[in-house]
Amino acid sequence: KDRIIDYKNFTFNGDKNDVTDTKGHGTHVAGIIAGNRVKEGVTGVAPDCELIICKVISSHGGFDEDIIEGLEYAISKNVDIIKNGEV
Repeated sequence: KDRIIDYKNFTFNGDKNDVTDTKGHGTHVAGIIAGNRVKEGVTGVAPDCELIICKVISSHGGFDEDIIEGLEYAISKNVDIIKNGEV
């Protein structure tokens, strides 16, 4: 959470500021990428990166339009890498 600089929910489900990960996969991936530097335990592969969270799939599924909106939003923020957290 210390690396999140922006977030938005593009799904039809819920508040546009609610990016709660109902599947757990996106949170897991974000932790692997951006986990804080620690003396003991696991540090992320890019612990100094910044994250923009774009929720495009809800617990009820998703639509192509939501994914496209999320991608366009991320691109408008000039991100370097886009990772789809859902497989």
